[in-house]
Amino acid sequence: MFQTPTMAAFLHPDDVPGIKHLLLGGEFPTSNVIATWAEHVNLQLAYGPAETSCWTNCRTGIAPNHRLSDTGPPMRSCGFWIVDPDDHNKPLPIGATGELLINGGVVAPGYLDNKENTAAAFIPAPTWARRYGVPGLKFRFYKAGDLARFDSDGSLNIVGRKDSQVKLRGKMIVDLLPRCAK
Repeated sequence: MFQTPTMAAFLHPDDVPGIKHLLLGGEFPTSNVIATWAEHVNLQLAYGPAETSCWTNCRTGIAPNHRLSDTGPPMRSCGFWIVDPDDHNKPLPIGATGELLINGGVVAPGYLDNKENTAAAFIPAPTWARRYGVPGLKFRFYKAGDLARFDSDGSLNIVGRKDSQVKLRGKMIVDLLPRCAK
C-alpha cells in the first residue's frame, strides 16, 4: 500500500492485517507513524517531487528508530546533486547542505502555461555537469527547492526548504509568506 503519512496515521496495523508492505511518501512521516507501522510491515519511505516522478528514491526496511530525514539513495533513473542554494553552478561536497538538483528522464518538461516558473526551476545542465560529463545531460535539471545533504553511504537527507513552501495535511501551500507580507 502507498499512502501519505497523514493518511497512514488514521490506520492501525491491527485494522488492516493483510497489509505486508507500506510505502510512505508525499510528505515527511512523524516518528509516531514510523513507530506504529515499522514492526508490523515492510515499511519504506519514498521521496520524489511531482516535477520528477512519483518517487526518485526510496529507503526500505525502516526500523522504529529511523532518522526521519533519511530518504535513501537515488534510483538509477535519475541523478541527485547538491549545489549552493544561491548558485546552481557551484556543486557542494558530500555532507554539505545545499539545494537538491535532480536530472534524468524522470524530470518533467516544465509547468503548463507558466514559462516564468519553468525557467526558474527547470534549467539546462550546469557548467560543472557539462565539464565532468554527468549522465543525462540531454535532460533538464530540476531545482527542487529542497535543502538536502548526502551521507557518506550515498543516502539523501532532506533537511528543509530554501523558500517558504509548506505542506498541510499532505497538500502543498505555495509561498504564502510573500503574499501575506504585502
